[in-house]
Amino acid sequence: MNSVKQLLTSLLLLCLVSTALTAQELDTTLLNRFFQSLEKRNEAMGSVAILKNGKLLYEKAIGYQNLTPPAGIPATTKSIYQAWSIGKTFISTMILQMVEEGKLRLETTLDQYFPQVPNASNITIRQMLSHRSGIHDYTQNPSPEPWETELEGPIDHHGMIRLVSQLEPDFAPGERFQYSNSNYLLLGYMIERLDSLPFTEALARRITIPLGLKDTFFGSGTTEQKSRKCYAYARKDQWVRVDEGEDAFNPSQVGPGILTTPAELTQFIEALFEGRLLSPQSLEEMIDIDDFYGLGIIKSPFSGHDGFGHSGGYLASRSNLVYFPREKLAVAYCTNGHVYQMEEIVQHVLQVCFERPFGVSVDRWPFFFLLLGLFIVFFTYRLVDRRSISYQRMLILGVIVPILFW
Repeated sequence: MNSVKQLLTSLLLLCLVSTALTAQELDTTLLNRFFQSLEKRNEAMGSVAILKNGKLLYEKAIGYQNLTPPAGIPATTKSIYQAWSIGKTFISTMILQMVEEGKLRLETTLDQYFPQVPNASNITIRQMLSHRSGIHDYTQNPSPEPWETELEGPIDHHGMIRLVSQLEPDFAPGERFQYSNSNYLLLGYMIERLDSLPFTEALARRITIPLGLKDTFFGSGTTEQKSRKCYAYARKDQWVRVDEGEDAFNPSQVGPGILTTPAELTQFIEALFEGRLLSPQSLEEMIDIDDFYGLGIIKSPFSGHDGFGHSGGYLASRSNLVYFPREKLAVAYCTNGHVYQMEEIVQHVLQVCFERPFGVSVDRWPFFFLLLGLFIVFFTYRLVDRRSISYQRMLILGVIVPILFW
């Protein structure tokens, strides 16, 4: 029995030493195994980036950015994805910059810009940023898609404002929270008006140029950037292209639609929390959250750690961004095809980042592991004695085997 206890103690000490040696490092081997497993099983296509203390610790891309025959174009860490509603954090940042500049106040009412919107005189900028305006979400219009609604005139800024103005409010301003893309559509148009610039130029002047983000943009991008854009796919018997209304989401017609890479998303959110885009007072306004949504940002805690970020998506593509200020850790994941849900993938990445237990399903040699298991059982039985194994000894066996396999 003493021999068994000594063996068990040695194994536990070995595990503790191993953990101590890697406690300050990111387990990139485990991350690689995880994403390679997803790719091999055709359960996801996308790209992830992890940044800590200003240093990009990990990037990984799996799947394809374009599966057009004959061979398709594999995704890389330079592939470009739709940020979707992460763009709301960009817009909120730009609005708060304007508040700092005295161009408007958070209590400014919408009627100063778009008086035709119902309840505009009672809707504040703060309520729009926090989705408490009551303005109906134009993407939830009864029409199959908002851009298929028959409007008098083209689907441009004026057409979209007319559309939003025709929608019945969901509730009185400030009454409650209800997510509405209409809020940020109008805020994007306000930025253009206040800066006297197209949104693409305002974004560049206020965020991407100061931060040196070369692959974060609003619009169609350069010819070279277009060649790196990821198209959306759904998995059936094989990956099938999904039309997410690229023409309808053309930002020159409808509204803010930012494209970027996961690495640049992490750089953006780190700069936001490190004071390179907003003052500490403005950042506090942004993350002053009663429930879960602040001003263009969502409270995203993980295992006792305070996190903030945003996510977004449409039919088949998704994006997620989260930052942990205390740890100075940023994680971004963008996908253009998924069977394994994005939220679970991000959860597993955070488990690795925070050294929480996480196992990866990988291909094994079943026969080899069966023999190894039988050998361990036989060895333990001989080590204890040749009599029948008692309940206590079986318990010891149940501890030793998992440790060896871990």
